[in-house]
Amino acid sequence: MTAILFVGFAAGLATALFAWRRRASHVTPAFVTSALSISWWCLAEALVSVAASPHSKALWADLKYLGVVVLPGSFVILAVRLTGCGRWVTTRRRLALFVVPAATLALLFTNSRHQLFAVGGRADFGPSWERVWQPG
Repeated sequence: MTAILFVGFAAGLATALFAWRRRASHVTPAFVTSALSISWWCLAEALVSVAASPHSKALWADLKYLGVVVLPGSFVILAVRLTGCGRWVTTRRRLALFVVPAATLALLFTNSRHQLFAVGGRADFGPSWERVWQPG
């Protein structure tokens, strides 16, 4: 599974670089952002599975959300531009798409203070490691 995630990271990164070099379309920035967020998500998930210490596993598990929360907004922008409705994508609407993702990241990275993202938190670092949370 880890090898597949590293391949996914490399493929996403190569795709993003290829698209950026040949940027002949107004769709390219949204496509590259989507590809890079998928790449980051794959890389962080792979690093979770190969990390040695519980602290580094938890760190990479949290950092993967940087890719997770960017992907939906960038994908919506990509889809809207691909359908020919590019004028809908204004700066104000782009920023509005990322309000909830920014709030999600803020809750995630400050969870130890308020436990709104998750309560408790017990990590099971067995062969198929997962973090067990109770919703906040």
